[in-house]
Amino acid sequence: MARQVATALVVDDSRLACAALGKLLEQRGIAVAMALSGSEALEYLRGTRPDIVFLGDMLAEMDGFEVARRVLADPACRQLPVVVYSSEASAENQARVRRLGAVGLLGKPPDPATLDAVLAKVAGRPAAAPALADLERRLRQLAEEGAERIAADTARRVGTAAARALLPELMEEARRVAIDSVDDAELQRRLRGLIEQDAAPLLRRELLTAAQQAAEAVLQAELENRAAALDERLLESARLFAAAEVSAMRGPLLGKAVAAGAAAGLLAGVAAGLLF
Repeated sequence: MARQVATALVVDDSRLACAALGKLLEQRGIAVAMALSGSEALEYLRGTRPDIVFLGDMLAEMDGFEVARRVLADPACRQLPVVVYSSEASAENQARVRRLGAVGLLGKPPDPATLDAVLAKVAGRPAAAPALADLERRLRQLAEEGAERIAADTARRVGTAAARALLPELMEEARRVAIDSVDDAELQRRLRGLIEQDAAPLLRRELLTAAQQAAEAVLQAELENRAAALDERLLESARLFAAAEVSAMRGPLLGKAVAAGAAAGLLAGVAAGLLF
């Protein structure tokens, strides 16, 4: 049965080159998808199978010949028609295309007549049929995957049931081994290590804190005692100052009192003479 060319993938890192070839293909009723790199083309081909692939020879990350090699090395894409198109239609490039197993080499920019010849060549090829070896390989792969899955499920079920049945016995055995493996000397060494690592620093911090608190208490008591003694001295000084002031004022006040008494006596005598 002849191959129908209805879809194409055009791969080139130049959007103008993609558009130019894509336009010629669309004029011939072919739906065109475009990829701008080799990795993008490989990703596209993992999920989609066009009827023909056109690969530009000068791609950025990998050239068209390397992309063609990878595509045609994949058993799933081995029958896919691949055309490399290049601005250099040299004998060397022609030989590389033949060695890769590609359909042919197309010039860039593409010549419509040459493009029609390539399409006719592809259309005249029989439709791709899966190779017997590939079919056998796929069947073996499916059988192996199914056997592995069944074996894994069976082992998991058996292992889970056995583990559940033996769990109490295994736990007791593990506990006994853990207890029997404890060495007294080793235990003492670990305790010393824990004391040195944890208890000693904690004790030092507690002692320092207690010493600091005691020193602060002593200092507070000393300050309070000094404040009380200072208050006593201030009170004594105030009493002495008051006594000195009273003594200093006592003489003048006594003289004034005597003079006042004499004047009062004189006035009393004069009043008595006048009355009598």
